[in-house]
Amino acid sequence: MFKSSLHFCGHGSDSQLTYMITNDLQLGLRYTSITPSEKIERLTGPRTDIAFGISKYFSDHDLKIQADVNYITEKSSVNVLAQNLVLVRVQTDFTF
Repeated sequence: MFKSSLHFCGHGSDSQLTYMITNDLQLGLRYTSITPSEKIERLTGPRTDIAFGISKYFSDHDLKIQADVNYITEKSSVNVLAQNLVLVRVQTDFTF
């Protein structure tokens, strides 16, 4: 069996605010902050994610289509400059 020994040490926080515009349309805003411990700070630096999402529900909430755009900033301890990324996701969730 393959056993992974990869661990992340540190702390983080995640906040989310959502609002149902109608019975089947929802907006969301998320903020995530991750700070590595001193043990691994030479491998990775602090990271923040800011995301805006929208969800559309169908068929009494049995089907959901969701999309979000994430702006990610990760600072490296090796490089003074921060790496900025944009992540776009689309996903579905269905119940049967």
